[in-house]
Amino acid sequence: GKLVHDSAEQYWQIMNEVAAPVVNALSKTDEATRKKIKDQLTEVCKNKLTDGHLFMKHESIIVSAKK
Repeated sequence: GKLVHDSAEQYWQIMNEVAAPVVNALSKTDEATRKKIKDQLTEVCKNKLTDGHLFMKHESIIVSAKK
């Protein structure tokens, strides 16, 4: 599917709040490194803007088992 965000800043906020691997990795970096990553992400996101919104593809894998 596609997730729609109002901006690169909103996408950054969501990734820092709910994406555990992102939160974990960024927690191990210093402020300068986090800023560099955010700046690079913002630049990439600018290329994905359509009608003022950021569209990001997503997918989920759900695994279920029963014993």
